[in-house]
Amino acid sequence: MKRLFQIELLKLRKNRAILVIGFLYALISVFLVYKSSGVKTYIDKETLQFPMIWLTATYMLGFLVIFPAIISIINTSSEFSNKTSRQHIIDGMSKNEFILSKLISIFILSTVFTLYLIFLCLILGFSKGHYNEFFGEQFSFVLGYFLYLFGILTFVQLICFLLKKTGLSLGIFLLYYLCVEPILYWSLLKEFEIKKFLPLEIFDNLLFSPLKDNSETIDKLEIPNIVYHMEWKNALISIVYIILFIVITKTIFNKRDI
Repeated sequence: MKRLFQIELLKLRKNRAILVIGFLYALISVFLVYKSSGVKTYIDKETLQFPMIWLTATYMLGFLVIFPAIISIINTSSEFSNKTSRQHIIDGMSKNEFILSKLISIFILSTVFTLYLIFLCLILGFSKGHYNEFFGEQFSFVLGYFLYLFGILTFVQLICFLLKKTGLSLGIFLLYYLCVEPILYWSLLKEFEIKKFLPLEIFDNLLFSPLKDNSETIDKLEIPNIVYHMEWKNALISIVYIILFIVITKTIFNKRDI
């Protein structure tokens, strides 16, 4: 396990494209959280003070999930395009160990981005000065953000193992993320409960989501019911989906020739 962790960490650190993407993410995220106009629309509170900053940052940075997804696609698909996956197997690594190594890379990415979010919250939160409560129920969204990243990255990894090509995997993910699921949720499946169990929708439920959580009350011009904490049932459902994606990925890889 330690050896696999060191290998994946080295791959992530040595890839210049990943470092550039991470740098762009850091720049955009500061601006996005600082503005946080999307949250102020629904909450009559100071969104950058503790403990509201935890809700604000996780909500706003949820829109930037494409950045860690691109990093994961580059990291995973390059294993197939550069034939390093085959070389690892030839050198004695089992297929299960290879899958575990890619899960470790997802864990590293999710942890790094979550720690960055916490750091950003601390900087912006303390800069606002006065606060009555530091953590609050809103801090649960930080755990939700970690699961949100980990879940979406397992979905991305499934696409990569299925297609094996960086450009194609990125294109399919962006198409599904930006077009297919939004159309299914807001149009084709709008009147059906099954829309709540779409893959990315499951993970979106881990974060503050005013439009989706209150679409009915907003349509009726009623005051929305704001939830200031992550709902733990959504975390359990997300874990089930994560396990499902991992099992499917493992099945695909084990049945294919290297």
